[in-house]
Amino acid sequence: MVRIKRDIKSEYLGFLYDIVRDSNHEDYRQLLDRLHSIPFVPILDMDSNRCSDGVGLRLYFCSTYKYDEVEAEQSLGGPCSVLELMVGLAKRMEDDIMWDPDYGDRTSVWFWQMVDNLGLSGCTDENYDAETDEKVCYIIDNFIGRRYFKDGYGGLFPLKNAKQDQRKVEIWYQMQAFLLEHDD
Repeated sequence: MVRIKRDIKSEYLGFLYDIVRDSNHEDYRQLLDRLHSIPFVPILDMDSNRCSDGVGLRLYFCSTYKYDEVEAEQSLGGPCSVLELMVGLAKRMEDDIMWDPDYGDRTSVWFWQMVDNLGLSGCTDENYDAETDEKVCYIIDNFIGRRYFKDGYGGLFPLKNAKQDQRKVEIWYQMQAFLLEHDD
């Protein structure tokens, strides 16, 4: 029996896309590819927990697609990407905080809200070019470096009524404040 070698990296990216895909966001593959190519390096120590959530998606992938974890680590290893961070955080938002059986799984809603908050919602495949890519890299660099506004605008979770400088607040607490402010 011949065993066909599977492309772990492609399957993993497809797996991440499937988690956040919805009917309104089917033409963002280039943006998501770019987000996956950028490592997230936490500035605040506790943000490393968000990296753990992102990297944890690799184990979830392995169990779903029946990959050996050691084999997958050889292909998927390395630091958490911005895409993994955002998908992992969206899953945590849904699974641990916002789950409501009346609404079903809204992981994609939380993910695309973060994309919109970063100012990247216009970066569709149709208009993704070198200039767009430069814009994406600039925005993500500012996000990672926490060079956004005190109220969180330019980051994942902007607040209308920020009580403290969001650049000094770990992502988990930024997210909680955002959800509380938008609890409708």
